[in-house]
Amino acid sequence: MELRSTVVSIENAAASQALSVEGAVTRYLDELYRFALHMTRDPDRAQELTQECIFRALKNQGRIMKNAKAWLFRTLYNTFVSEYRRRLSHRTFDDQGKAFELDSEIHSDPMPEFIAVRDVRTAIESLPEDLRAVIWLSDAEEFRLREIAEILELPLGTVASKLFRARQELRRLLSAYGPLEEKNL
Repeated sequence: MELRSTVVSIENAAASQALSVEGAVTRYLDELYRFALHMTRDPDRAQELTQECIFRALKNQGRIMKNAKAWLFRTLYNTFVSEYRRRLSHRTFDDQGKAFELDSEIHSDPMPEFIAVRDVRTAIESLPEDLRAVIWLSDAEEFRLREIAEILELPLGTVASKLFRARQELRRLLSAYGPLEEKNL
């Protein structure tokens, strides 16, 4: 009888873990998509990246995770990095030897009321990918430094340093548009 109750307990724990993974995916789906969209700058690729993250989460639902949100974001980030590396290997070159992406498009937003937002977005997008990820996770997704370190698999001090450098670089890039309030950046 004791063995049977142990088996039932294990089955219940597995079912509970599956529900918790599905619950975490449902709870953080919009945030995952926003992060993917920020990283890819393309709604279709962001959707594909989010779907891949969900697939991996469900595939690994037997794993015990302390912080499901951080685990999901780390999975999404790692998937993005893998995709980015694959895309780099598929670059093509024009007649002058300049690299370009086959599926890249230029998006412009001519509406004047969105110029400031576009300028901030452009400044953030011009940051190196590692700084862009840290500032997005901190300021847009409101992760704490410790969670960002877990997601990006970096030491806490490195995350703090990258966040400082990202904000410093944004201040520099945006200073051309007038004085910035320190509390905003």
